This record gives sequence, C-alpha cells and structure tokens, in this order.
Amino acid sequence: MSADTMRCPVRLAGLSILAVILLGCSVDRYPLPSVAGVAETGFGAGDSSYLILNRQIELPAGAEPADLFIDDDGHLYVAESGSGRISVWDQALTELETPGLEGFQLPGVKSVAVGPEQLLFAVAGESSLWALNLQAGRETLIWGLRRAYGVNQRTGAADTLEADELAAAIADRSLRDWEFSWVDSLDLQSAELQAQLQPRVIWTGSASTRLDGVAKGRAGKREVFLANNNVSGGNRINRLRLQPTAVLFTANPDVPVVYLYDVQAGSLEVAAYSGTGVGTVDQVLALDADAAGSLYLTQAAPREGYWKAQRLTVEEFAGLDYWSFDFSLQGRSLMAPGQFQEARDMAYTATGLFVLDRRAASGVGADTTDAHRVQVFKRSGDFLLPLGARKLQVTPTEKVWVYDQLVDPRAVAVYGNRSERAGNEDEIVFVADGNRIKLFMLSVSTDALPAQ
Repeated sequence: MSADTMRCPVRLAGLSILAVILLGCSVDRYPLPSVAGVAETGFGAGDSSYLILNRQIELPAGAEPADLFIDDDGHLYVAESGSGRISVWDQALTELETPGLEGFQLPGVKSVAVGPEQLLFAVAGESSLWALNLQAGRETLIWGLRRAYGVNQRTGAADTLEADELAAAIADRSLRDWEFSWVDSLDLQSAELQAQLQPRVIWTGSASTRLDGVAKGRAGKREVFLANNNVSGGNRINRLRLQPTAVLFTANPDVPVVYLYDVQAGSLEVAAYSGTGVGTVDQVLALDADAAGSLYLTQAAPREGYWKAQRLTVEEFAGLDYWSFDFSLQGRSLMAPGQFQEARDMAYTATGLFVLDRRAASGVGADTTDAHRVQVFKRSGDFLLPLGARKLQVTPTEKVWVYDQLVDPRAVAVYGNRSERAGNEDEIVFVADGNRIKLFMLSVSTDALPAQ
C-alpha cells in the first residue's frame, strides 16, 4: 500500500463535510459607480444615448488587452496579450487578487473563459490551451480522494469507484449510500497536487492548428469549446471533454468539494466543421457559449467577402451532440452580410447579443472619423440598436449622431441586468478599447436610431 493510500472504514454520509453536497458559490455584488461624471463625455441634462461612458481605467503600459470574459460571480477577466497577465476586476473596475494568477504570465494570451466549476481556460501562442482550477486555489483543502472501495448499502454491491464515478455520485447525491473500507487519498502536500494547482497546458494542437478562441462548456457538462482554425484540414469548432481525476474536500460548507481534471482520452470532438452544408464555419475569430448549449461566434468569410456573426444550436443524434446553424435566425439582421464592416468579438446575455464591429473611415472625401460600435441584437436575432452612438448638439435646434466613444475596440463582455439603480434593468457593457477598459451603461433612447 502506498504512503498516500489508507484504510479507513468511513460512511461518508456521516461526515459533516458532506452535509451540503451542492456545488456553487454566491454571486459577488458590488455597488456600481455613479453616473455623475457622464457630463464629461458630452451628455447634457435630459440627453440620451445608446452607450453612456460610466467609467474607464488605464491598464499598465504594454498590457494590450485581447479578450474579456465575465464569469458567474460577476468578475471580469482581461487577457492582456502584451504583458501576458490575466487580470481580474469587479464590476466597478477595481482589480482583485486571484490565487494562482499572481505573478503568472502567459505571453501572447488571446482568449480567456471561466467555466461553471471555476475552471479558467486560456489560449496562448498558436495551439496551447491552458487551464487553472480557481476554486481549488482559493479554498482550504482538507482531503483529496482519487478512488475508493466499498459496499453500497442500498443494493449490497461492492465496487471500486474512480474519481469520475465519485463525482457523479456526489452530483446525484447517491454517495451517502456507500460505506467505504478502503480509499486512495491524495497527499495535499505532494508535488503532484501542487503542480495541478498551477496554470498548466492541458491540450496542444498539431503544427497546423491555430487556436483563436475558447468558450466555457454547458452547465453541468465538463467540457470546453475551442475555435480551431486548421489551415491543413479545415477550420472547426472543437469540443474537449474533461474527466475528474480527484475529488478535493474543502473546509468551506458552501463549496464542500472541488475536482481536479485531465483531458479525457479520445474526447476531442468536432462541433462544427468547414466545408459545405449545415454547420460549416469559416475563420472563427471569437467564440462564446451559453448554459443551454448554443454557441455564438464571429467569423471572417473571405470566400463570401464579408464578416458575420452567427449562433449554432445543439442537437442530439444517436447520443452524439452536433451543432448546426440556427436557421430560426435566417433573414434576420444577425445573419445579414452587410451588417458588419469588421465583426470581432461577441458576447451574449439573457436579453441580447452584442457584436463588436470595427468601422474605420474609408476613402478620400469620405467621413474621416472612425465609427466603431457594438451592434446589439435581441436573442431572436432582430437588430436592436448600435452602441457607441451619441447625439451631439451642433446648433441650438439640431443634433447629429456621432460615433466617437470607441477608438480601438478589441473585445466586449456584458454583465446583464445587475444594475442596482432603482427601476433600471440596464446592461453593464465592458469594452477593451486600446489599452483601456471602458465600463458603459446601456441606455434605451427614445430618439430615432442613427443610420447604419
């Protein structure tokens, strides 16, 4: 018997640590900054706009933000491609300390996402997917379990449960039925565990692989989606499944267990692939996913000569998940080729879809002012409004629409319907604009929409 294996007759239902089996954590709520400074952006009393600048911060020189992501706790993650940092902020843009990320640098990091079990994923370089278990890093761990042998008191069956089977028993609350006479525990001081609590590469693509985006998996699914632009074998969206290798018990009754993961053998599956027919993708630029399994992506489509943003929905055939373009959006503005000049990042909320659209001034004699914006659609795909426009008073009786609030937009993330302002259901919109992170409040204007 190894040093980290012990014989311990335990009926786990009797342990206080498992009194609460549900995973999860409370949502951190922060007071939003006031809008008293709005006048500094050119808005007068009674004026309305589609994107009100509420606050902005300047990142350290050379940060060069490439991606933004908001997790279920309301924390904003910034992938700083220049500095290699992944910085974390609250909704008021106050920087937070995050165990495991202090001092960590990932040069060229270009995409970040955090899953429902607080697994952080990051893409860096051409084909490296990194992962960090945030929950394990911030909880006090008191026991690690890799497998256990026991008898099911309900059925009388004797069996050895591996880590993934223990995780499933915890999820369905059947672990209390087992009485274990032998467990293989994990030394919490071991180099093996400490290595898994640091950011590490969990998947590396081939020489022709270029990972350009990552999205968390569906709620209750241990998976992650990858934007895999493969020049030799066609572009695709891959799904990577994860397998628990250990169950870690914590001293926190609200988060009683967390898991260690490895990539499951043979788990890389194609969710959507380039070619012809339903579900084909072009060059995927950005990727997001919701809890129900829909994928949201922006694409450069050089074959068609335009940029587009689309939604894929999941279907199940013979037990296999397959994603195809959501044809309920066909003919809607979201699918229209001319809607975007240069679609980049994309984010969703329960009420809307947000697509960052870079619009540079073009041509001699044309308007020389860039008109960058975030295009907003309803979940149905109907165009709603453009963010970034504001009314400018040019004469005592005339106002004109101008786009001058975004200079070099690179990424967008939205935390929906969290405003504490009375009678307000505004969205909180974060935009990486050059080396700044800008916080905006989406305000519904009664004025006519500006021209597209």
